[in-house]
Amino acid sequence: MNKKFLPLKFFVAIGSVVLIILSSSWIERAGDGWLKRSSHEATYFGVRGAAAYHAMLKRNQVTGQIDPKDVFNARKEVQNYLESPNRDFNMAWEFRGLDNVGGRTRALLLDKRDETNKTIYAGGVAGGVWKSTTGGLTWNKMNTPTCSMAVSCIAQTDNGDIYVGTGEYFNVSNDFQISEYEGFIGHGILKSTDGVNFEIIPSTVPDISEGKDADWAYVMELAAVPGNGRLYAATNTGLKYLNSGGTEWLFAKTTEGEVLDTVSSDVHVAANGMVVASVQNWCYVSETGSPDGFVLQSTRFNPTPDTVVNPDKLPMEDIARIEFAIAPSDNNVVYAMTASTDHPGTPNQDEFGELEGIYRSVDAGKTWEIIGPGGSTNFNVLGSFYVDDGANQYYYLGFYDNVLAVHPQDAGIVYTGGFDMWEGVYTGQAGFFQWNKMSSSDLPQWPTFLHSSHHAYVFDPDNANICYIANDGGLFKTDDGFNTFKDLNKNYSITQCYSIGYNFTGQLLTGTQGSGVIGITGDGNTPENGFPMNIGGELNGGYTEISMINPSILFFAGEKVNIRRWDNSIGAFTAFLINDIANPNSFITPFVMWEDFQNYQSRDSVTYNAEENYNANDTIYLMSNNSYPYGYILSEPLAAGDSLRVQDPISNAFFIAVEGVLWMTRDALDLTVVPEWWEISNFEGLPLCVAYSDDANYAYVGTQEGNLYRIANIGLAYEHDMADISSPSCVISTSLVASFEGRAITSVAVNPKDIHD
Repeated sequence: MNKKFLPLKFFVAIGSVVLIILSSSWIERAGDGWLKRSSHEATYFGVRGAAAYHAMLKRNQVTGQIDPKDVFNARKEVQNYLESPNRDFNMAWEFRGLDNVGGRTRALLLDKRDETNKTIYAGGVAGGVWKSTTGGLTWNKMNTPTCSMAVSCIAQTDNGDIYVGTGEYFNVSNDFQISEYEGFIGHGILKSTDGVNFEIIPSTVPDISEGKDADWAYVMELAAVPGNGRLYAATNTGLKYLNSGGTEWLFAKTTEGEVLDTVSSDVHVAANGMVVASVQNWCYVSETGSPDGFVLQSTRFNPTPDTVVNPDKLPMEDIARIEFAIAPSDNNVVYAMTASTDHPGTPNQDEFGELEGIYRSVDAGKTWEIIGPGGSTNFNVLGSFYVDDGANQYYYLGFYDNVLAVHPQDAGIVYTGGFDMWEGVYTGQAGFFQWNKMSSSDLPQWPTFLHSSHHAYVFDPDNANICYIANDGGLFKTDDGFNTFKDLNKNYSITQCYSIGYNFTGQLLTGTQGSGVIGITGDGNTPENGFPMNIGGELNGGYTEISMINPSILFFAGEKVNIRRWDNSIGAFTAFLINDIANPNSFITPFVMWEDFQNYQSRDSVTYNAEENYNANDTIYLMSNNSYPYGYILSEPLAAGDSLRVQDPISNAFFIAVEGVLWMTRDALDLTVVPEWWEISNFEGLPLCVAYSDDANYAYVGTQEGNLYRIANIGLAYEHDMADISSPSCVISTSLVASFEGRAITSVAVNPKDIHD
């Protein structure tokens, strides 16, 4: 039998239609695997890892600090660019999703002007202000300034005007400490008189000249006083108020004249005008509602372990956050939930954000009794359990998610939220409450499912069985007294996305903050519907890719280096990574896949065994090693029984960047083998992005430390000896091509017409 090897002169691509058919149901199969969200996988790295990741991107990499001046200057540059008439291009953008998956929501309001209680306003930390006139069945984005609004709170005065506070203060990095300015700095307070158009109040715009002490950088809570139109604002520089018709914001004061000009994180106003606020994580109450009439009620402390001073007051030491709720049916009843700071001397246990206690006052805040003690692994409202290296440990989120609401008709029932929702019911004995867990974030198919990390509870004022919930998964509702919950995220499109993968069929994959990896096929109820993918129970999604060559093959990841390969043709995951690839110090691991249908430099080939006689210029059809059919035009006759080696032009290369190492495989689409991985580059630092040249002969890695590396000669590497840096025959080289002091490189794009750009 004769054997021939010929270079490819011409091929005919015939696989598009076939592969579109194969790929039409990939989400349906993958969506079945929306497995149990185990708390230890979902949140230890999740919330705090995300906070640390975002803080790292914004910090100066030399000083380790975030300067608000840098943030404001960047916003100004973007705004100037958007308004410039001389932009190089003017692209038209089309919304592709997600229209059924929400995102982190901290603000919620029922419009008092609507007697049916169907008009709702909501705000996300990365999505601006949204409105529903259908009780949350569908949503529309309101007209706000062009800047991205990090909405934190919403309030409405008696005349119907709506005020929106901005700035995401409640964010904690992975050192588990409050880090000033690590959240997204706000734009001040917005106001709307028509419920549709919102404008920034000029006097609340953060002043760049104030630097790290920028006033109005964060507005954590707003509360309106019924009857007189006064508006309170809890801000990063203190508790402020604006009188009805006024223009000057003033600081609230105590009855002794002390100005409340330190961090204020919460404020609530009762129907009778009483005001309860948090300043420096201490409780202040103005029983008369006077802005100059606040009294400190957090005066309990322990001078020695066995001594308690003011035992009937709220604690004044070791509190990271305190939140309040006033009973609508009895304004004398006030609840407080406190999260603790770290406690020295507790090895292997970080208590920052742990539930310190839930308290109740029945005399308008003068005295308090504990009704939900902290420190329990069972009553873990603000925390979650995880396993690390076989040792049971705990971590807590009480600074990040902390909310209270009192039943509208029963002052003895309180709902508390952190990781999940709990209900406390007064038993009739002083200080004794029966606590019941009302929601579960583990199993989405359960009727009691609520997404984790709760931020706001709002009752329908006319129906206590109806309550709206805002959390990291968007918006939910109960209309049967907390027996079941419904998703209200239709067209509420504020999901935070880290990545996007796509193919020529229009299918998309995106890794999200808080909602894992989501796929968009166009086959849902709407073309923008998303379907969840199974990433092993993790809440956060990372990088994603869909093969152009074989759209039934998907790649997606959770946190760290949890990268998976999904084969829709068999509806299962296939072995992909090797144990050597690990990235323990990265929140999400960057990866990219290069594909080419016409790689005439390919060193791969396939064998064709002729079963009949062929003439010169006949077309034979072959199957690429990457499972893609292509045609080849013979340059000379081929007899039956002969074989022919033909260049395989259907090529791919998959790159994964972990700390100090760039890995590559050319087997990503070969489902018959476990991919062979080559360590093609060593460099300094933690990678945040990877890119490749048009022919994949070059790859680029950008690092957290601001270094850009170029890896060359990849096109020559088709086997271990030529590709792996451990081999003396390796032809791949790495060079540092640029450094940006103080900056993290978050994205790299390569000019397809000039590989050196």
